[in-house]
Amino acid sequence: MGVDTTNYIVFGYKLPYSVCGKDEDYDDFYEKFKEYIESEHDEKYKKRLLSIISDGMDGKYCIVGKIIDRTDADCYCFSNNFNVIPSPIIDNDLIDQLKSEFIRLFPKYSSHAFDPRYFVFTHCS
Repeated sequence: MGVDTTNYIVFGYKLPYSVCGKDEDYDDFYEKFKEYIESEHDEKYKKRLLSIISDGMDGKYCIVGKIIDRTDADCYCFSNNFNVIPSPIIDNDLIDQLKSEFIRLFPKYSSHAFDPRYFVFTHCS
């Protein structure tokens, strides 16, 4: 048994892990949100407005947002072969769409729906 690592650049929100794991309101989290849950083994994130990446190993985060890029499983390179991570231009329409979709999916956490932020992190699974 090994550990897979994937590096992500996400534009979105960080929620407490309890939202993705232990919160009573989201007991059926995986069933309810399975179409949004990120898998490093597929390319669905490219078409989704929002993806969910949760820390199932340590329970420290639940990131919800638009995946800008991620390393691939084979060579640990970002798909755009970034030498330096650029700051992609995010237009106001995308910000509004992200906020609306976030509030629709997580109404209890709508106070977290300030302007989305960039998250660059390594996810282990």
